[in-house]
Amino acid sequence: MATSLDIGFLLIGAFSLIFITTSNFIRDQLYLNEALFAVMFGIIIGPYCLNLVNVDMWGMDEVVVTTEITRAVIAIQVMITGAVTIPGKFIYTHYRSMIIMLIPVMLGMWFVSGSLVYLMIPSLDYIQALIVASCFTPTDPVLSSSIVQGCYAEKNVRREIRDLIAAESAGNDGLGYPFLFIAIYWMEMPIGDALRSWFLNIMLQEIALSIVLGVLIGWTVRILIKWCDKRYMVESEALHLCPLMLTFILMGSLAWMKSDDLLACFMAGCILSWDEWFQDKTASKGSFLLVLDSLLSIGVFTYIGVTMPLLMFVELSLWRLTALALLVLLLRRVPTVLCLYKCVPIIKNWREALFTGWFGPVGVGAIFYSAIATEGMGTFIVTDDGKSIAGILKPIVYFIVLSSVIIHGLTIPMVVAAQSIYRCIITPTTTTTDIEKTTNIRPAFTLTRTTTGNISEATTAVLFNEVNSSRQSSLPSPPPLHQQTKNKNNIVVSE
Repeated sequence: MATSLDIGFLLIGAFSLIFITTSNFIRDQLYLNEALFAVMFGIIIGPYCLNLVNVDMWGMDEVVVTTEITRAVIAIQVMITGAVTIPGKFIYTHYRSMIIMLIPVMLGMWFVSGSLVYLMIPSLDYIQALIVASCFTPTDPVLSSSIVQGCYAEKNVRREIRDLIAAESAGNDGLGYPFLFIAIYWMEMPIGDALRSWFLNIMLQEIALSIVLGVLIGWTVRILIKWCDKRYMVESEALHLCPLMLTFILMGSLAWMKSDDLLACFMAGCILSWDEWFQDKTASKGSFLLVLDSLLSIGVFTYIGVTMPLLMFVELSLWRLTALALLVLLLRRVPTVLCLYKCVPIIKNWREALFTGWFGPVGVGAIFYSAIATEGMGTFIVTDDGKSIAGILKPIVYFIVLSSVIIHGLTIPMVVAAQSIYRCIITPTTTTTDIEKTTNIRPAFTLTRTTTGNISEATTAVLFNEVNSSRQSSLPSPPPLHQQTKNKNNIVVSE
């Protein structure tokens, strides 16, 4: 008899096939991404609707399953970002922009998000609110990739801005540990011991070690691949799998060393394509990794939809969650980027700053860090009303992820619709201009906007006819037929 897991494979496979066969229409004409459809599909087949797929029936702890699935997807995604998406040496060439986006902007996002959680969830104190906020402080590389690489963004947004959003989302997903564990250590031990443990265990072992190992392993693999390629020892098709294999190596080795494998994967991907040799070798036949990225996005967001705790939303207070989600999406990132964009050389004006600030979605990374926080805290940290933070953390993070998927996923279609409506409104003016160019007749009935904002018009139909008739009479008349001859190319000219 088929288990719930078997049914899950069947449904995800069928949904992925349907989406892939219609992906050109969905992405390039509707300007939608796979995350929105996948989450809704997961909710429908999940335990609160059709109950076809239930993670509790898989015989494994949901927190462990969520941690490992999201960890694998994010690791592959950040590797793809470093090795394929962004240009070689991007993090070095634009180091100043990356530093501003990864340190001051992330700090601002963390404090603003923590303040909003503290304001909207009265049972949490400020340190507990910072624990919750640290989960959705990093932007999501999976959701950012599906938005920034879309048809609309490629046509209307500079390449450097898209690369900055992609690189930042890949980098800050590995930098979520310091924000999470400084708050957890602060709750567990005195401030002096908390800072010492945070510096040794997180900043040195998790962050610094992962950067060093990522650079060394990425550089070694790049040299090895180029050496083998010069001696015709490797098939060109096999090169597409090298970043994927490198991701698995780093996930296993860094987990064994208790270090940050996500940050190491991003650094290794950047070093792998440092001289853009790897990108040039794999670009001619299309990238298998980009196809894999799309399939992983469908799978992980379907899983998020299946595990969406709908009843916990109601228990915690639906209106508080709605208000919190809207405030977080509006204030978490946009004001900070607008204030600091002049320090970011890539961002040229406030419009690009607004785009960069708005498209910092919350997605798979938030689910991953909420699972890590649940494992790290257990049930010993309780709120003022005696509830475990782990029990409050899940509905808050999941609701913000759901809101981000819907709002960010519908932003570009709404912008395109607004632009279409605007074009329809100004169509009469455009038509008038076209008439002037083709007939050399300027209609007397025109609409002009004065400096005070009033609309003035030259009005009557009589005047319209009189002016047109006078202009037509002033046009030179063609020569008589007997004065017209034809040249060698059969073109009529006057003698």
